[in-house]
Amino acid sequence: MQIVDGRGNDVERPVQTFEHSDGAVNKGDYRHFMLKEIFEQPEVIRAALEGRLSDDHVLVESFGPDAQNIFQTVKQIHIIACGTSYHAGLVARYWLERYAGIPVQVEVASRVPLPLSHSA
Repeated sequence: MQIVDGRGNDVERPVQTFEHSDGAVNKGDYRHFMLKEIFEQPEVIRAALEGRLSDDHVLVESFGPDAQNIFQTVKQIHIIACGTSYHAGLVARYWLERYAGIPVQVEVASRVPLPLSHSA
C-alpha cells in the first residue's frame, strides 16, 4: 500500500493492528449498547484526538492541508442537527464562540426550511 501527502510525496506510517476482544462486539455488563457507548466516550475521544493536540491548542493541520487558509476566512458557523447531535452542537457552539471567537447558530434540522427549487 502506498500513502502520499497532499503534495503527492510518499509518506511512511507505522502499521497499526486492531486487536479487538469479545467486549468490542457485545454489550458486556451494560443493559444496552447505547449505555456502553456513553461510558466508552472518554476513551473514544482520547483516541480520536491523539496526535491532533499540542500542549495548548488543536493542531490546525489535523483538518487538512488547506485548513489554515480556510479557517482564516470563516466568519460564522451554522450547525444543523437533530436529537443528541443538536445538543452536541450546542456544546460546540459554546466552545467555538468562547475559544475561537466565531459566532455560531445551532438549528434543529426538522425546523430548517428546504430551499425551493427554481426552474429556468
